[in-house]
Amino acid sequence: MSKTVNVENLATGDLLVPEAYRVTSIILENHYGQTYDLISMQTDFSITESIYHAGLIFSINIKDSINFFEIGELTGQETITVNLTQGSGPDKTKPKTISRMFFVTEYPLYAKMENRIQVYTIKGVSPHIYLSKLKRISRAFSGTMSDFIKETLTKDLGVKESNIVQSAQSSPLVSFIVPNLNPIDAILWVLRRCYDSHGSPWYCYETLDGKIHIESHKDISAKAKESNVNEYTDGQFFQYETGSVENFKQKKSRILNLASNIGVSKYLSSINGAYASKSLYVNISSKKIETLNFNYYEEFSNMAKIGEHSSLSDSFTPETREPFIKTGEAISGFDGKIINAQEKLLEGIGLALSNFNNANVNYISLNEKSLGTSNNYYSATKNKFINIANSVNENMQFISHDFTITGDLDFHSGKIVKLLLRSTFKPTNEQNKMGIVENQKMFSGYYLITSVVHKFEKQYYCDVRVNTDAYSAEALSV
Repeated sequence: MSKTVNVENLATGDLLVPEAYRVTSIILENHYGQTYDLISMQTDFSITESIYHAGLIFSINIKDSINFFEIGELTGQETITVNLTQGSGPDKTKPKTISRMFFVTEYPLYAKMENRIQVYTIKGVSPHIYLSKLKRISRAFSGTMSDFIKETLTKDLGVKESNIVQSAQSSPLVSFIVPNLNPIDAILWVLRRCYDSHGSPWYCYETLDGKIHIESHKDISAKAKESNVNEYTDGQFFQYETGSVENFKQKKSRILNLASNIGVSKYLSSINGAYASKSLYVNISSKKIETLNFNYYEEFSNMAKIGEHSSLSDSFTPETREPFIKTGEAISGFDGKIINAQEKLLEGIGLALSNFNNANVNYISLNEKSLGTSNNYYSATKNKFINIANSVNENMQFISHDFTITGDLDFHSGKIVKLLLRSTFKPTNEQNKMGIVENQKMFSGYYLITSVVHKFEKQYYCDVRVNTDAYSAEALSV
């Protein structure tokens, strides 16, 4: 029997509200091949996806009043297959169906509520993640790094080629020997040195639709320029009647709550090489040392990025800052201090954060003659690509938001969304004289979805984390 939540029409499955969903079945198969439907016992479950993880994570809470733990012979050797749907809404969107299987990894929580009721949590992962920990790779490979990732997924982990979405961006052509790693660890090992022709890092991640994506940051940043980017606005009040097309669309585009560890730390980012760094290449075969410096300002226009406007100010020079003493004329005193700092910068006394390349140094050992004319594992780091990729990764932590929206089975990691966060200077529903609601310049704009927790309770919601690397609008004074 399917479990239906907030469905407008039980015969057609059409949705009344966007947070509605229908669970067709949650089938547990035990070690002996016996199957049981957990629908009547589950209280809630969740599926988590992230661009930093190659598989999905599943969690379900069970309220057991029939001693199912013994009846089902639960020994940690089970699989769980979740089948659920979202019907068509008033906006006539197409129905969506999801069917995902997970291997059980643990039963982390167990408690007795009453003599007749026991509760426990079951956790699981995607099949290829489970199998990865049981295998090792120790073999030679020659080809592109992205092809190695695809080959590992298909040949070692049994992923169907039709479920892999591979980028057309070029990746380094190399020859190396995998140093006895688990398949997923081998993929992560390769990703650390995998860059496209722009120096952008690569990702390997699975989404709720069962697709495994192998793509570069260049591919992801290009999505911000597409016309079909979904927009989300903060606010909890709705203007239209429930069941109407307008109410359905408004609910789908609302941020229901937002509480973020924003980040915006130039101190930590500078230490980790976001704005300046250098690489020292020690070539053992030729007995030479080469040094390449990375400057964020010089590379910014060519880097793949979500936002278009840098968050780094060249007016901030740590060595020239002095204590500010209020003299009664705060404005003129403040202006005078800015002029003084700029004069020192012109005189070469102060350095901006993009000039401190000793803050982060990469030491890379090369041996170009070890493989003849072929490139080895470290060859991909040349041309400052390791510095650029590191800067991209660090700048992706520039601004981070955590928020909740109504559930959507098409809402995946790796997509771009546009956040329209209202200015706190005016009430949310207040408009300016032109009839336009004002948004915050610093926090509104394009963001990459880095993780989504699909939470199926009485209603379906998505807990989302998004990140961006730069401002989408000009936010800093020149």
